[in-house]
Amino acid sequence: MSAIMLADAARLFEDALEAIEAFAVESRKQIGLTASACDVIQHDIDMQELRDTIDEQSQDLAVAAAFLEGLEEKCSELQILYADVSAQLDRCIDRSLDVHEDSDDFSPSSISPLA
Repeated sequence: MSAIMLADAARLFEDALEAIEAFAVESRKQIGLTASACDVIQHDIDMQELRDTIDEQSQDLAVAAAFLEGLEEKCSELQILYADVSAQLDRCIDRSLDVHEDSDDFSPSSISPLA
């Protein structure tokens, strides 16, 4: 091979190396962009999963709050019922004491489950 052909081959080889290096640089950029896009997509997926979890927990809390409101209402009803029963017991005891004149100092409030 002549020196000119070797010089041309060397130049072509160097050009090929430069092209490969440029391709490698561009590939790294593309990989970086792709990785960034994947991170963004993963972040979006994570955020959506977090939103779904928050929505589920909010629904659970709403159910629990409704249940507690129902319990509060029932508790109020029971307190009213207890007050009525206590008043009726007091009247019955007063009548019984009037008839028997036997006082053992019993008061319905002494057996109150709410006391």
